[in-house]
Amino acid sequence: YPATCKAGFCHYTRWDVAQNTLKELAYQYGGKAPAFSNPALRFGLLTFNNDGVVNAGIVSSPPSLKSALSTIVPGGGTRYTSAFLAARQHLQAVLGLDGKRSSYLLFITDGKPNEGCAGALQIVKELNTGTGAYRLQTPDGTIHRVRTYVIGFGSSLDGSAKSCLNQLAAA
Repeated sequence: YPATCKAGFCHYTRWDVAQNTLKELAYQYGGKAPAFSNPALRFGLLTFNNDGVVNAGIVSSPPSLKSALSTIVPGGGTRYTSAFLAARQHLQAVLGLDGKRSSYLLFITDGKPNEGCAGALQIVKELNTGTGAYRLQTPDGTIHRVRTYVIGFGSSLDGSAKSCLNQLAAA
C-alpha cells in the first residue's frame, strides 16, 4: 500500500501501484477463499531485477502471490531477455498441468532494457506465433501460443525504450 502518508495525503510509488494492481487482480480472479479452488485465472510472479526469478510459480494462490509481492524490493538491472527466458522456461514446466488453458504474459516495467530489445523481441514473437526455438509445446506435440501484454510506466523511458515496449506489445 502507500509508501508514505502525511496529513491525509499519500504518495504512491510506481512499485506501490503495480503491487496493488497485481494483488487486486489475483484476489478478483484467483478463485474463492479459503481454498481458492478452480480459479478463473492462474497467476505466477517473476521479477527481473538482474536475472529472471520465479517468485511465485503459476498456480499460486492469491495469498501466496501477495506474500511474494511483499518481499520484492525493486532495483538492479532491467534485463528483458532474462525475464522472458525465465517466463518461457516456467510456462513450459507448468504447461503439463493444464495445457488446455490459454496462457498470457503480463510484462510490467519502468525501465529500459539493459541489453537492448532484439533478444526479448525474438522470444516474445516466437511465444506468440508458436514458431521457432522459443515456442511452447506439450509432450503430445501441441503448440501452445502465449499472448503478451506490455505495460510501461514512468516518465524516465527514452525513445528507444518506448520503441522497444511498443515492439514487444505488437509482437
